[in-house]
Amino acid sequence: MRKKSTLGLMLLLSALLTFMAACGTNSTTSSTSTPHAPQATVPTGENIYVLDGYTALGSTGVGQHIVAFHPGGANPTALVSLPAGLTSLDHQRLYTATAQNGRTTISVTNTQNGKTIRSFVIPGTYSTAGQGYDASVLSLSGQWLALREASQTVDTTTIALVDTQAGKLVKTIHLNGNFTLDAISPGGKGIYLLEKLNDAAVLSPDQKTMYFAGMHGIWAVNTSDLSVQGHFLAQQALTGVALSTNGQTLYAVDPTSGITLLNAATGQAQQVIQQPARTPWGIEWITN
Repeated sequence: MRKKSTLGLMLLLSALLTFMAACGTNSTTSSTSTPHAPQATVPTGENIYVLDGYTALGSTGVGQHIVAFHPGGANPTALVSLPAGLTSLDHQRLYTATAQNGRTTISVTNTQNGKTIRSFVIPGTYSTAGQGYDASVLSLSGQWLALREASQTVDTTTIALVDTQAGKLVKTIHLNGNFTLDAISPGGKGIYLLEKLNDAAVLSPDQKTMYFAGMHGIWAVNTSDLSVQGHFLAQQALTGVALSTNGQTLYAVDPTSGITLLNAATGQAQQVIQQPARTPWGIEWITN
């Protein structure tokens, strides 16, 4: 089953990104030296969970993990380190799949303290690591986990449906064609498949502005007519972008430079964080 409206919107945004990158010098670019510009602010108590361990080829090595920290200081310290995986809607549980010797271990972890709640093994080679989010999807409650097998040809797709509460493999689905995972229904009865799209986009709290990142920085776009409102960090190739919980600060992720904090309204860069996430991919989620 395909979500045509979502696919159409993402294809439109991808085409828009290509067009704006080609226009380059004709776009509005923010200045980082404007005097008296509003400062980027981090809400008190806000913690960001960052996927760290980026590699140039996007491989999913054992060094990949999620690190949590408060981004308000110049030299933040890690609060907790977690394996790369998916979280339930409330972000209280982390679900990971790690393959070895043709078998995969599914683990459920407490995101607050990093302790394993339970784990079990299923046959096949599956993984929740990676920034593409197309090889694994989780239901909102965390009960249903769908995994795309890694070792397969471009003409076939194998998907495992797992009940994480019962701790078992429910069904293995074999399909002709190259499919990626997009979503799974709350009851585990439906799995949605899409072609792979990698652009990172976030919406402002009022849903009037969309920010999306790519090879030429961050674009701020009016959601009503897709007109460009701003172009920030145009010289940087970014792998992710996120908004603070108050909607006032953008977190721009660059595996080489670190995480840059910008004023969401002006795009003015205020601070760069280079640790404890040393080669970040993107912001997984934000809590306050």
